Amino acid sequence: MVWDEKEIEKITKRKLVKQLGKQKGKEKYARYTSAKSYLCENVYDQIQNHGSEGLTDHSAKHVSNVIDCAAKLMGDVKGDPVYTGIDCYCLLLAILFHDVGNIYGRDDHQNKIDEVYSAALNSTSKHRAEKILIKSIVGAHCGKDKEGNEIDTMAKLMKSGDSIDGYSVRTLDVAAVIRFADELAEGPQRTSDFVSEYCNMPESSTVYHEYAKTVEVHIDRNDERVILKYQVLVNVRNNDSDDAFKELIKFILARVEKVNDERRYNRFYTEWLQPFKKLEVTINLLTDDDYERKVSVIQFPPITDKVLPGSSKGSLASIYPKFEENTVLTGIENARNQYNQRGK
Repeated sequence: MVWDEKEIEKITKRKLVKQLGKQKGKEKYARYTSAKSYLCENVYDQIQNHGSEGLTDHSAKHVSNVIDCAAKLMGDVKGDPVYTGIDCYCLLLAILFHDVGNIYGRDDHQNKIDEVYSAALNSTSKHRAEKILIKSIVGAHCGKDKEGNEIDTMAKLMKSGDSIDGYSVRTLDVAAVIRFADELAEGPQRTSDFVSEYCNMPESSTVYHEYAKTVEVHIDRNDERVILKYQVLVNVRNNDSDDAFKELIKFILARVEKVNDERRYNRFYTEWLQPFKKLEVTINLLTDDDYERKVSVIQFPPITDKVLPGSSKGSLASIYPKFEENTVLTGIENARNQYNQRGK
């Protein structure tokens, strides 16, 4: 499935023509559409067949959704001059390739795009800088160390100085938007009731599909927020919730924390995401029957970065141990002793 040309794609085409000139701008956009067609026809639908078993949807539908999320995060792409044609081109091209590495398996997929990239695009020496840049952006959209801990993938990217075809690219801004957009591209479109009911999948994957069925994401740039709404079915006749239900609730809470971490993390790296000052979360509990009647609504307080002066007393040291009082005093005592030793 090749999706119809989106508004952000049309804007990118016009901005490329304005920035690069008519001929070069059209050639650059044609390069994007060529990759889009190739991936939709040859790669995306094969990820489910050849990638890790049990993945939620990684087809063209997901890629299209990530583009939509990126456009909503950026706001006025057409009118805001901060978004150049080359920046938008790199954003769209990197989104096309951000998950193609899953065709080789989930592990380290963000760093496995070379073969697919070469197959989809004619990567001559003329386009070498472009390929290196897109690989770096894709490589930053996720990443963990050998112990499974998240790593700071953005730190290695440049705020400025990158370029392709002689035009500067705001690599860090582009990568941060893609990473957050990918995090927000969740919902029922990534699974199906039939798959959950009748298809065998690894037990570890089940909760990801159940989560996808419950969540609705609303990106509200004007009101400076992201909204997560969950529709969760609950067995009202069973006082002791079953293990699967408890696991789902635990997973939802963990993902809320993950979304907020991604909000704060990516805002740190780009002004393009500065409007998103809060995350709002609601869980609607519905009866687990044909009627799905509303049982209750759990409305959480908005999650923001606001702090009252003095309210975080002691918490700084828990994040940065060097601020711990005894550590500071010990450092001062060591410095004093070293100074006195030099004076003897």
